[in-house]
Amino acid sequence: MVDASDGGRYGQSDTVPRWRPIGLQGTTVRSLATAPDLLRAGTEGQGAYCKNLPEATWASRGLFERGLSWEPSGAGLYIYSVERVAGTNTVYAAGGAVWRSDDLGGSWTPKYPQGGMWSLEVAPTTPQEVRAGGETVIFMGFTIFSENGGATWKSVWDSRFIGDNQTSDISAHPTVAALALTGHEGFILRTADNGTTFQEVLNVPVRFFIDWDGGNSARFYAGGSPNGGTAQAFVSRDLGNSWSSITGELAPRIVFRVEADHHRLGVAYAATDDG
Repeated sequence: MVDASDGGRYGQSDTVPRWRPIGLQGTTVRSLATAPDLLRAGTEGQGAYCKNLPEATWASRGLFERGLSWEPSGAGLYIYSVERVAGTNTVYAAGGAVWRSDDLGGSWTPKYPQGGMWSLEVAPTTPQEVRAGGETVIFMGFTIFSENGGATWKSVWDSRFIGDNQTSDISAHPTVAALALTGHEGFILRTADNGTTFQEVLNVPVRFFIDWDGGNSARFYAGGSPNGGTAQAFVSRDLGNSWSSITGELAPRIVFRVEADHHRLGVAYAATDDG
């Protein structure tokens, strides 16, 4: 967890990095999600966990464990990203394809049949705008965009001229329409026009995962690791245009996901190979 409120410029560490472990050490955590006063973690081989914030112990919510409320939804063979449209029963899932459910996962409709999906984001400003991305079977990275809830899609970016470079994560701004960041293998791209144009804003040799700070809409977090390498983490305080290093104590870890706390200012979480 980090409070990234200090100053700093890209290429220099913040004055006091504040990453610290908050549990599940000895467990590989692959995904994170926040809700008011709640942090959820999806693990590798040990199911799902929940933790009340700011301080509490983790409780197992293993997906297929007897006596718990989880049950399979049947969306597909693998899922890497799930996003709910706030205040509705609509949920999107991405992995072996992009699916949409309008009954909170009771039933699913395929909206984009291509597999290799690693990331998905519903625009907070315009819920009909959905972005997804990943890489093809020949390792070409791509990002796609729908303006109508997944009914039709268009390609807005691909890596055909730069080789293997998947779209690992996507983060749309909470209040600025058409503004989004995409994390890739070695760089972050920024678009302010729904993907008509992209600008590279950070170039570091890690697989990037990104999220915006719910308490400060000018701030984005980014973190990741090279394949098999140790982590690096960064913060932007100007809507993703420039970045400062906040790696600190996080460095020995492998980072699989970054998630900001959308209700507490200056707090972000990193899912790692050790909790």
